[in-house]
Amino acid sequence: MGGAKKRTVVVLLLLELVICLIVFRQYIFGNKLLAFDDVGNDTKELYLSQYAAIARKIRNRDFSLWDRTSGFGVNMNMRNMTNPALVVVYVLGAVFGAEHIPAMMIWAYVAEILAAGLVMYLFLSMFSMTEKVRLLVAVMYAMNGFMTVWGEHYQFAIVPVLVPLELMLTERYLRDRRKWKGLVAMTFVLVANSMYIAYMTLLFAGVYVLARLLMRKWTGIRTFFQDLVRTAGTMLLGVGLAGVTLLPSVKAISEVSSRVSSNLSLVQRVTSPKYPWIYYRTLLGRLFSAQMLGISGDGYGGYLNFCEGPCLFFTTLFLFLGIQYLFLMPGMRWPVRKKVVGYGAYVCVLLCVLFPYAGVILNGFTAAFSRYFYLVMVCFAVFSAIALREILVRRRVSLVGIGLSLTLLVYAFYTYWGVGFVGNQSLLVLHFLAGILMAAALLVVRFGTKTGMRTAVIFLLLITCLDAGADTFVVFDASTEDMLTSRVALARDGAYMETMYDQDTRRALAAIEKDEGDNLVRTDKLYGATISMDGPAQGYMPVSTYNSTMNARLRQSLDRDWPELVSGDGNHLIYREGYVNRGASGLAGVRYILKEEGDLAVPGTEVWKTFGKVTVLIDPTVTSISTFYENGAYTKTADGADVTYDQRSKDASVEMHAGATSSEFKIHVENGRGGLLCTALPFEAGWRVYVDGRRVDPVPVNLGFTGVTLTSGAHTVQYVYHCPGLRTGCLISFAALLLVIMIALYQRRRRRRFFCPQV
Repeated sequence: MGGAKKRTVVVLLLLELVICLIVFRQYIFGNKLLAFDDVGNDTKELYLSQYAAIARKIRNRDFSLWDRTSGFGVNMNMRNMTNPALVVVYVLGAVFGAEHIPAMMIWAYVAEILAAGLVMYLFLSMFSMTEKVRLLVAVMYAMNGFMTVWGEHYQFAIVPVLVPLELMLTERYLRDRRKWKGLVAMTFVLVANSMYIAYMTLLFAGVYVLARLLMRKWTGIRTFFQDLVRTAGTMLLGVGLAGVTLLPSVKAISEVSSRVSSNLSLVQRVTSPKYPWIYYRTLLGRLFSAQMLGISGDGYGGYLNFCEGPCLFFTTLFLFLGIQYLFLMPGMRWPVRKKVVGYGAYVCVLLCVLFPYAGVILNGFTAAFSRYFYLVMVCFAVFSAIALREILVRRRVSLVGIGLSLTLLVYAFYTYWGVGFVGNQSLLVLHFLAGILMAAALLVVRFGTKTGMRTAVIFLLLITCLDAGADTFVVFDASTEDMLTSRVALARDGAYMETMYDQDTRRALAAIEKDEGDNLVRTDKLYGATISMDGPAQGYMPVSTYNSTMNARLRQSLDRDWPELVSGDGNHLIYREGYVNRGASGLAGVRYILKEEGDLAVPGTEVWKTFGKVTVLIDPTVTSISTFYENGAYTKTADGADVTYDQRSKDASVEMHAGATSSEFKIHVENGRGGLLCTALPFEAGWRVYVDGRRVDPVPVNLGFTGVTLTSGAHTVQYVYHCPGLRTGCLISFAALLLVIMIALYQRRRRRRFFCPQV
């Protein structure tokens, strides 16, 4: 990297860091945690607990892929275990304690913002852009609307970093096929991070390859397809290397979750959805500002909600550069084929944004969504860079384009001034004034002297930083507790942290663990830091959980036998006072219930012990998570053994013990008659059941639980969870690694020099 590039990188990182220190000062220097109790509350209710659970498993050296602390249990591939940024957080949480993770997250987020800007700069460095162009666009990209809106969910904040990296190494490979190893490695990282993100990104990368091959000098259809196939094959090597994470993740979703099911045909799913008018109103507002339609509760007035609604914000400067791109393209010193591809890319982005079909395809052909807008942000960066290069290098500015942009600016100001969202007017005025000043700066570049142009460029950079920083600040402002005027952020010393890591609760849980030993029973709470995800963070086994990809069989069972446990959204299971079904609770093995003063008593329980403000109730009738049914007390249905909790045998003795890891369970059963053992673990692929050392096939019991048929007498039953797809995934990864090594050795031995013309 030359001296000029080094200086640009230093300036870029300093600008981003200064913006972050100002925007996130409440979270870096103050008492706020970057987790919210409003529309962004998934971080509070789900992710922080999941991160703590992973850190705890690392600390305990338990690398099994079943987590028994999340409700009835869950495959760990449902979680973000291999996110590159979060892996660092997990390790630090394991070393210093999971209670420090919430405070760490702001630094992870800031690091991802810095990395996003840097990676976009490096990607643009692959092309003939000036340093000023790269710097300006990198700043715009680092603070884009997707990073602002979805970044608060942490696992999505890494995405704007990974995508330009994938494109950069793809571009590098297209120019020189000897440099294939970087593309293989990057594709591996991309797929290992998330199959969901990788699916969308690799489709996008394929379109990028098509565009780049079409833009270069045409050498024939055969060469075109050869290069296309070679590039796809190189990416597939990376996908193969990630088989160890990809296949288990695919199976975890496809074989368990009901999300992928639909009564519509593939054609219907792609062609039937339509966006309502409010979607297009939201598009305009979110192009102008990530926050212009409000954020949460009654303060949001757009399509879906603050996170799920479409977000196109790429700073106010893009309102000018996006239109300049269209008007400047005809006069660019490009061959006709490049201009056709350039216009075609613009039209494709417009179609993807305006119609739901791309959203359906990129969401696995299930339902339309706008999470894929992170790909749109990359396109916006490229459009901006191309237009800005023409403006700053050739001093070409379309006055008609400036007029159209100002018209759009005035229309947006007029439209959103009176919408009534408290606190938005100041931001609206700032964006409006920034747009006016940007237009003036562009005109100075076009008509001013060289000195005036240099001054205008510096001014344009500074006003863009202010514009982007102000929008991000308002999105994350947590200066009040009123959701209409700011975010409701958790406090470092607030109720969330006090309850999640409460000493009285810890003492109670430790006493239960000491009393029960390795005998497995469930514990639940009538209070908590979250609605239902305290268990994974605190290491106990509840029935409460939050899982948006819940096991479909388990959900059917609960809907039938324990509907009181299921919350209104269907994704939360909550052990609630006043709604306790003791029969179903007993079947699930809930022996202990923790309550605080003011919580209702649970009928049928008695006080076991008290620890400060925490009282532990015990259900003396529950001794295990497993129960036994005698022959004749149940009937066979198409779904397997269909029994109910009130048919359990009262004579059989059942004890269930923990194994060496959270994926192993051992059950001792003594029964006078043959029958059916029901264990309150979700029935899904991966369970291997051994009766007296002999492997047998498990059966579904009560629709969603795992059981096994037993003869009379004493038996030892062992449950061991083997993650579906893991062994095959390992073989695929190993085969791909061997293939990579063989190709590398072959090229080295033959000393072939592959070359692909510049594109």
